[in-house]
Parts: sequence; C-alpha cells; structure tokens
Amino acid sequence: MGIDDKTIIRDLHRLGQLIDMVNFEYNLYFKGEIDRPPTMNESLLKGIINKYRVYQITTPYLRNEYNNLITKYHSFKSRWKQHATPFNSKDDNEKQLGRQIEEKLGALGVKNSDQLKELIYNKLIRLIEEGNKIDDFDIIIKDNKIEVNIK
Repeated sequence: MGIDDKTIIRDLHRLGQLIDMVNFEYNLYFKGEIDRPPTMNESLLKGIINKYRVYQITTPYLRNEYNNLITKYHSFKSRWKQHATPFNSKDDNEKQLGRQIEEKLGALGVKNSDQLKELIYNKLIRLIEEGNKIDDFDIIIKDNKIEVNIK
C-alpha cells in the first residue's frame, strides 16, 4: 500500500512550512519574546517525518525533497538543543554565561584566566540583575586592555 504523489507533495509542502514556523518560534523563545518552546508545532512536524519513515517515498524527486527537508530539520534541531538551556533557570543561565566567557577568553588565547573570568562574570551578572538584557557579548583585546562589548 503506497501513498499517491499528490498527498506526498502536500505533506512535504506542509513539512517545509512547519520547519520554518518552528524555527521562527524557537527564535522568539530564545529571545524571551514567548514563554515556552513550540512543542505543539514540533509534534506536528515529527508526525509527518514519522509517517514517511513507515511509508517509503518511491518517486526519486520526492524522496530527494524529503531528505533535504529532513537535513534542514536536523540542522535546526541541533541549534535548538544547543540554545535550549538559557531560559531554564537562573543557575543554568549563570553556568552558561561562565562557559561563554571561558570560550571567548580561550579563543583569544588568554591563559590563567580565572581572575579575569570572574571579573567579567561579576560585571555581566550585575548588569543582568539591574534589568539589562544581554543577548550576546564579545571580549576584545585592544591596546593590551580587555574590553567587553555587549550586544
């Protein structure tokens, strides 16, 4: 028992729309503009994916379209998982902030950065507690001085 090509085309179109919609909603979630991740739309998306794990697509063009959409989904999904922790709890946010500082200092080649990390960390935490929203920041060495640019 197979599925006709018109149904597959309709499902693949819907799958593409859902991937883009879920990605858009995750971006809003990560910015803090919505309270929870888009689990309902993601469930619909997974339903279509699972449907075609059971029913094989025999038309080569449609199979290729499906595989391209799955690749797109998995690339977004890995990014969603990577950024999923920032809004879980205050402790998670602080741990992630510490990791980001370590990574950025490491990328600059700064060694024995514990004191520097602590200074930057405390300054950023104070700014956050004062109500400032820090989406991202850069650490720059300029004239043998370290600057933190907040975005």
